[in-house]
Amino acid sequence: MGLFDRLFGRKKQEPPIEEVVKEALENIGELEEETAPVPEAGENLEAEAVQSYQDEQQLDDQISDTKDSWLMLKSS
Repeated sequence: MGLFDRLFGRKKQEPPIEEVVKEALENIGELEEETAPVPEAGENLEAEAVQSYQDEQQLDDQISDTKDSWLMLKSS
């Protein structure tokens, strides 16, 4: 490297736009591959919510049945 280059710095050559676009597309592809499992996690959350709702409904039914039984015993 010459004295001029050391004092004033050599101009960096910009990479051709084609290479920049190609690299960006590769990065996007990699990100899509990394984020692919996310919908599966959402499906699991939905299934858990449905199961939780069903469990709550069963509990409500049991409470209602118990309350009805208690009222019948009390009225006898």
